[in-house]
Amino acid sequence: LIMPGESLEALRSLPQGVRALVLTAVDDPLLACEVARAGAHGFLPKASSPEQLAEATFRVAGGETVFPSLPDLTDRELEILEHLSSGSPNYEIASALKLSVKTIENHVERLKDKLGKDSAAALRAWAARR
Repeated sequence: LIMPGESLEALRSLPQGVRALVLTAVDDPLLACEVARAGAHGFLPKASSPEQLAEATFRVAGGETVFPSLPDLTDRELEILEHLSSGSPNYEIASALKLSVKTIENHVERLKDKLGKDSAAALRAWAARR
């Protein structure tokens, strides 16, 4: 998936009725969310076994969806992650989004829980790498 060009845009432009299973080297639950929103029906790491790939292919072809346990992120949380990825401190995010710093801190705490990060610094580093 993460290749030069507009990978997610290619998913969005698939004809109606085409079922897509994304195979990627990036085993990232947030990427899986983005892929699902772009119209894919499945997401599988390249490190998956041949048996897992075969099963996922048959399931997607049969009308099912195959995704890892996806974090349920709100549009606001995705927006805050975008700001975190650029290194913005909480007070700048709050100002940009016209929210209080406390509200941003609350969102950061929920994001840490949802994405399994043990600190705000780990969350920021993860967001920056994405």
